[in-house]
Amino acid sequence: MERYLAVEFAKKGYVCISINYRIREKLDDPSAAITDAVDDTASAVSWVIEHSEEYGIDKKFIAVGGYSAGALTAINFGYSDFKKYGIDKSNVFGVIDIAGDTLYKKRVAKEDPPCIIIQGTQDPKSSLESSKKLAKMLNDQNIYNVLYTIEGADHNLMILYDDVVNQTTMFLYEALTGNSIEVNDISGISVEYEKVIQRVAENPYYDAKQVNLTVDGKLDEWTGMEAISLNQCKDSGDGLPEKDDFSGTVMIGWNEQDSHRIYIAAKIVDDILWDKPVEEDKWYMNDCLEIALDVSADNIAAPVQKCVVATSGTKLSALANDENVECVVVKQGNEYTFEMAIDITKLESIVDITHDFSILAEDIIGLSVCYNDCENEVREHQIGWTPGKASNRGTFGNVRFVTEHVK
Repeated sequence: MERYLAVEFAKKGYVCISINYRIREKLDDPSAAITDAVDDTASAVSWVIEHSEEYGIDKKFIAVGGYSAGALTAINFGYSDFKKYGIDKSNVFGVIDIAGDTLYKKRVAKEDPPCIIIQGTQDPKSSLESSKKLAKMLNDQNIYNVLYTIEGADHNLMILYDDVVNQTTMFLYEALTGNSIEVNDISGISVEYEKVIQRVAENPYYDAKQVNLTVDGKLDEWTGMEAISLNQCKDSGDGLPEKDDFSGTVMIGWNEQDSHRIYIAAKIVDDILWDKPVEEDKWYMNDCLEIALDVSADNIAAPVQKCVVATSGTKLSALANDENVECVVVKQGNEYTFEMAIDITKLESIVDITHDFSILAEDIIGLSVCYNDCENEVREHQIGWTPGKASNRGTFGNVRFVTEHVK
């Protein structure tokens, strides 16, 4: 998780450095293993301070954090004796503890840095009581801290990645400025863990049949495939528009001989085409088809990935490019036909954990399909498959890949 958090916060303007530390083959002495990791973290922080000018870093504002063992290392470094490492306590302004468990000290000092503690209440590896104990130690010294518990969550907080990012964003801002901030652009903060892990049980299913795909926009090979109506109002619009004004359907397919790719076919009716040059992070200000994927399952954990293609056929999002998305858009009057194949193994921000990913029969992934309708640089409507926020993986539909071929 640490690498993906580093990328996320780099996008927000932070300089982020992902480090490694020694891991002992035999954990017969856990405290010695922690000491090794803390010493390596101290070396990394010293290096950051030494190279701060080179990388544009304000060395008075360094935060140290991690997930699981990385968080355990972060808190035990953050509340250690910095003097023995030649580091000034004032250099570290925050500690990020995501499911990190135990601080091996009995007390903290009043000059120690603020901390955010993110903890699942049903985590079998990281103790909620240890997190509460750390929060009490900080409170006793009047050190600003946030104990954010997620009811029902176990150790795999990657499934609530958006929530973790939002909570950490607010903490860092408050620790830096002393002012509070609300992060509203992602809905993960309000999502209960149970709703996320029960997505497979509660949200709609779609059986994706096998298709012998040719990406040409004709859709001949899709005959007989069930079409999903985009009949839910999503992030924009007071209600569903009239069908001849703005409406759409989508079909999803795959092929076991091309098991790295997911196939999408969509038909959109849009009375007014809005397709203007926009900044990369403002893609939603264009008429566009938005596909979000959640391939987290069992031992595979990944943040939500979005691929966005404009009605003109232009690939708008950073993740949608010529390497990972093959796409054709055909226009007939006010009707637009999209046909595309998305290669999951080439989505840049998750390539390290999906380079061996392949779809198998009966696999289930989470998928959100939305279409954005814009006019005069305003997104008037967003319609989709399932109700709820477009970026909330707890509302994604379930795509099950079946062996049956389209007839």
